[in-house]
Amino acid sequence: MKKLLILILTLAMVMTSFTACGNSDDKETTADDQTTQVEQGDTDTEADGDTDVEEADGDTEDGDAAQEDADKNSGSENKGDGNTVSKPSAPKEDNKKEETPEEEAKPSAPSGSPSKIIDKIYAKKSVELPLETTELDLSDGDMFTAVTGLADSDKVKEAAYSESMMGSQAYSLVVVRVKKSKYAADVADEMLNGINPAKWICVEADDVRVAAYDDLVMLIMVSSQFEDTVTGKEMVSAFKKVCGGSLDVSKKR
Repeated sequence: MKKLLILILTLAMVMTSFTACGNSDDKETTADDQTTQVEQGDTDTEADGDTDVEEADGDTEDGDAAQEDADKNSGSENKGDGNTVSKPSAPKEDNKKEETPEEEAKPSAPSGSPSKIIDKIYAKKSVELPLETTELDLSDGDMFTAVTGLADSDKVKEAAYSESMMGSQAYSLVVVRVKKSKYAADVADEMLNGINPAKWICVEADDVRVAAYDDLVMLIMVSSQFEDTVTGKEMVSAFKKVCGGSLDVSKKR
């Protein structure tokens, strides 16, 4: 009986020992599992941190690329040493010159014979004197010079004059059409300087003027005693109106 009790106690002790060993193994296993979980957590943390760094690096690269695009768009480029060199800007287009309208062609002198031009002048300014208009014979040199003051008729195409039928009145209006309009200014000067204002002998004209437009030249000489009736200035003004309101030459002696 005693032996049986001793055997039971012994078995009980052995079983207790096995149970203790099993708990110890379970505890060790649990500790190992916790250690493994901690290590995995560290690994995950490290992995997440690396990812964040990589993402940050990626953002930096994108930022650099965007900066380079901005530099290109702004017309500058970055050198390796960090200095920025501005690219020359495109040359500006020259301002277009303002187009000026073509000058209107100069109106020609009125058509018609010199005697017709004299009639048009009198239509603008009447003269209360007994006047007669005569076509001038260019082949009559002496008469031609006495009336126009020109030495010859080489540059003259046709001419006419209007004078008083009374020799005691100093008045003469002469109109000459030259062969070319470029002769007009020279012919006007020669007439102004060549005419004799005392050709009537007993009377003399002291108001002597010339005017020219295109191929027409007018000479007017009149005594100031007729200023209440007509003056040289009035006749030049009438000739100007006949020519359309402008003159190339207007001079007085």
